[in-house]
Amino acid sequence: MPKDYKQNGVKDWLIPEMGKRYEGNNKGYALVESETADLFALRMRKTGAVIGYQTQPNTDIPKDTNIIMFNVNPEYTKYSTLDGMVGLVPDPMYPQAKYGVRGSYFKPIEAYALKAKIQKDKQKILAYYDQMNPTAQGISGNSNLPDWVKSLANRDIVNSYVWTAKGGFFAESEQYASTRMQAEGGSSSLDWKVGIKAEGSVVIGIVGLFYEMDAMNGKHRMVSVVGENEKTSVLNMEVEVEGNRWLREWDWEAKDYLATDAPGKVNSYRFMSFFLSPKIDNFDSFYDQVVDENWLYNSASPDAIALLEAKGEKVAIWRSFHRVTYVNRVPPPFELSPKEDAPPSIQKPVNLDSNVWLIHLVSNYLSGEILSVNSGDIGNAVESILNQPLTTGSGGTQVDNPYYLGGINPWWNTFRTEASATPYDPAKNKQFMQIIQNCKEYMMNYYATIKMEN
Repeated sequence: MPKDYKQNGVKDWLIPEMGKRYEGNNKGYALVESETADLFALRMRKTGAVIGYQTQPNTDIPKDTNIIMFNVNPEYTKYSTLDGMVGLVPDPMYPQAKYGVRGSYFKPIEAYALKAKIQKDKQKILAYYDQMNPTAQGISGNSNLPDWVKSLANRDIVNSYVWTAKGGFFAESEQYASTRMQAEGGSSSLDWKVGIKAEGSVVIGIVGLFYEMDAMNGKHRMVSVVGENEKTSVLNMEVEVEGNRWLREWDWEAKDYLATDAPGKVNSYRFMSFFLSPKIDNFDSFYDQVVDENWLYNSASPDAIALLEAKGEKVAIWRSFHRVTYVNRVPPPFELSPKEDAPPSIQKPVNLDSNVWLIHLVSNYLSGEILSVNSGDIGNAVESILNQPLTTGSGGTQVDNPYYLGGINPWWNTFRTEASATPYDPAKNKQFMQIIQNCKEYMMNYYATIKMEN
């Protein structure tokens, strides 16, 4: 929680109208399998002085599960801000958020692309089931039963959620269950009877006498034995959300809350939660993006030392994370005479000559007065240009796209396809997203500089 006052007596609040707010502890959670080691001190026999330490694995204690808490890279995600904004003010970690360059959990492009990939993989699983042949004990044409638990239960999960401050919460979650049942059995039947049975006839003259006698006693027994063996593997993910539902505005003079909602507080938001199956790519993403490198390499924490040692050998790991795709806030009050803001600190773009074609494409795409262009227009223009296909048109008529970057840089179309197609190259996708963000910042600074000069 921030302090009440700075040294000069000014209240140290990012947004005074919201009152105090809690800043999240930007920590992550790693579940690892670890061994236990004993630490021994090496001492001089005569003086008892410690000359070193030695660790020896304890063979009496098997491997077991352990939890390591680590510092999350704040440039990757930061607790207490969904999209780089705190109310209507940018978080100090994301100063460009005010101009449309969102940060923290707000990565809708990445979220929807990954969701599409998971849905495509799900269709492959359904096709796998369609090939199952009971008579062949597995896949059609294959007499060997596959390792169904490993191949079907270890898969990616994506859940969608909507949270509202008024109490509504919607969850669209999924779970996977793989079940194998094997039954063996047999039956036996026994039917026997004992007794007396006789029949005959006697004829005297023309008079005949027929007789029959049947006295039987017996039993009938039928025995059936059936044995069943059933094995089930279930994979699911549960998410709980406890957001701040109190939206009222704080009055510093009355030391009480007003009847109106504070502008900037979150009304509702949408997000996705991902649970990815073990992959080497998850290992790379953890060390390249998620963990705070400053903490990892410079901290004396045992957790940091343990994670740094684990970096030496790549293994396939699970990964769980969240992505926000939509945020709705209490709007600011309408003002006939808006308050004046101090001019933002704008970094004048460099290397204009080297980026003349990017400026040319964005300017042609916007095709409007410079002073009327806002940050949203610039961001949409950059995304459209960097994602434009070679040709465009309707009704089967394809014409050259005037906003196609690949017409200037021929390698761009290949790179864009590898970075954004399904399945995509994770490393190139990361580079592609970074290029989009850098271009947005560059063009926003470019237009902001021109507006200030005019």
